[in-house]
Amino acid sequence: MVAGAIWILRSSRRRRIADRALLSQSLDPDQRRVLDRVAPLSRFLSPDQRRRWEGAVRLFLERKTFVPCQGVRVDNDVKLSVAGQACLLLAGRPDLDVFPELSTIYLHPATYVRRDDRALGGGAIATDEEAAFDGESWDHGAVVLSVRSVRWSFRDLDGFNVVIHEFAHQLDAMAGGSDGCPPMPAHRLAQWRSVLDAHYRELCQADDRGEDPFLDPYGAESPVEFFAVAVEAFFELGPEFELEHPRLYAAMREVFGLDTARW
Repeated sequence: MVAGAIWILRSSRRRRIADRALLSQSLDPDQRRVLDRVAPLSRFLSPDQRRRWEGAVRLFLERKTFVPCQGVRVDNDVKLSVAGQACLLLAGRPDLDVFPELSTIYLHPATYVRRDDRALGGGAIATDEEAAFDGESWDHGAVVLSVRSVRWSFRDLDGFNVVIHEFAHQLDAMAGGSDGCPPMPAHRLAQWRSVLDAHYRELCQADDRGEDPFLDPYGAESPVEFFAVAVEAFFELGPEFELEHPRLYAAMREVFGLDTARW
């Protein structure tokens, strides 16, 4: 048992050293050219943020496994697009690891339907066909995306970005559970919850009245989904976000260490 524990500690230490080495490396010119196209928001990062982001992308590509589903072809552009857009969420937070609990990205060619089995008792199983999905974030180390949604995500800065949305859920879970509160210093948590809850209730009320709010009404599903749609808007519609919801924007600027209204 002692020998096993020592082996685990040494293996973990070697892994941390290797990760630090990857984080310190820049991307090659070909990768940069692709990322300028498939993760265009990276152009707005400061030099320090860009260095952090490039290292995070390298680590992401090295440590995460991309699994093709339904015969989809997963090319280098798709991998770089997922990694580049996901790691934007970490560019202003050098204190955060690169989605440490995430191991696998499953890629479907297009919108897919998830079928869930549930026990009815007596050994009977019912299969529920749920709504179509373009992406999901699982608590147990996986994200599911459609390649079509990945490509759509970077084409227009319209506040709808499936990659950023699903990785906002992964970021949320890094704080110990999915509740709309991403990693942050403890002294900021109460203020964050207050701002998030107030804006979540506001969106729910606007949705109930049939209005067309600035933030995607899908965020009214739960505080967890509200956080994810707010992150999409924060990255893609920073100036408009600041005008529409200045308190929430300021709170997110602190959380992400980025001022996207100035991009």
